[in-house]
Amino acid sequence: MSVRIGMWCLSRLLSPLGPMLARRQPWRSSIALLESFTSQMMAGRGLYRGSSPRTLEVWQALQRAHLQAEIVYEEILATGGLEGRQILIMTECDVLPASVVETLKKWQQQGGKILADEHLCPALKADALLSETLRPAVTTDSAEVPATASNVAPAAPVATAASPLSLPERLTQICKDLGWQPRVSCDSPDVILHASQTGEAVCLFVINDRREPGAYVGKHGLVKESGLPVTTTLNLGQESVNVYDLTHATFVLPKRSDNGLTIPLKLGPSEGRVLLLSPSPLLEMNLDLPETASCGNVAEAIITLATSGGRPMPAAIPVSVRIRDADGAPAEWDGFHVVENGKLILRLNLASNETPGTWEVFVRELASGIETVKWMRVSP
Repeated sequence: MSVRIGMWCLSRLLSPLGPMLARRQPWRSSIALLESFTSQMMAGRGLYRGSSPRTLEVWQALQRAHLQAEIVYEEILATGGLEGRQILIMTECDVLPASVVETLKKWQQQGGKILADEHLCPALKADALLSETLRPAVTTDSAEVPATASNVAPAAPVATAASPLSLPERLTQICKDLGWQPRVSCDSPDVILHASQTGEAVCLFVINDRREPGAYVGKHGLVKESGLPVTTTLNLGQESVNVYDLTHATFVLPKRSDNGLTIPLKLGPSEGRVLLLSPSPLLEMNLDLPETASCGNVAEAIITLATSGGRPMPAAIPVSVRIRDADGAPAEWDGFHVVENGKLILRLNLASNETPGTWEVFVRELASGIETVKWMRVSP
């Protein structure tokens, strides 16, 4: 299974999409998770000395709740690390520097929300708690606060749940109560989502993490090592967007529902998708290639991608470029490239001993599958 997955990643993901994926920009999330070095050193929290795995549990729960978060550190908070953030998750933060406490208090006064566990520094007040032992994530009366939770600010009352919520469900409910919901979501906690930015478009990874105990170490019931297929629905959280499946080079037509556009997906064991969510449609691809060239000189192949109105495509789009000489052999520039802001220039440096004759340049963009081909006569 692992060999098959590795070959799939190489042939369908790393090789064709690598140049584009390397140019992605981080998608600044509204949620951040503070990892406190001070608490690890002074209180033995976090992963220091192999103690409580609470932070790892919360991080995994965030993934399964489709709440994409970023890890921040104490020194980052003083240099704009909270700009644009709405929620800061603080697990195992018993001891904090005074400067960090003052920064967080000012941020809370400006509307920021702190979601913490029972180990929060006493100088701060949390807007909501993760621990059900101190306060359930779903309560009926915000006035009923245990004495041990004196540093927790009163939260808005919500409906009582019939049964205890899992940690991902509690995180989703708390974030909703605090006024924030993810832009893209999924109806299965076994599907992991991760978004990043490429121009005006969003590059969305969709990964099937549904598993069961296998026959190797899974027979003890402690490790889920065998992948399972999953059927799920992806909610894009918007009314209008163009969706491209980069792993299959196809345009995806979403379905319209009451909550916005949705995409039904069937994923095999450990399978994934790389989707491009673009506000602008990819409508046209052109290849400009000189009709003649001579050995020892430079010939430029110009690839352009356009959206409506002939405007350059405002995203990084992967393309497959196949260049064959007169004998049908691959040329030096054959391979995968990326078109940024609608234009890619390939400078074909023809060596003096290149094979003369008719060369072929075939281009296929890997978003919607548009293809084009041209020929060039190379003389000695």
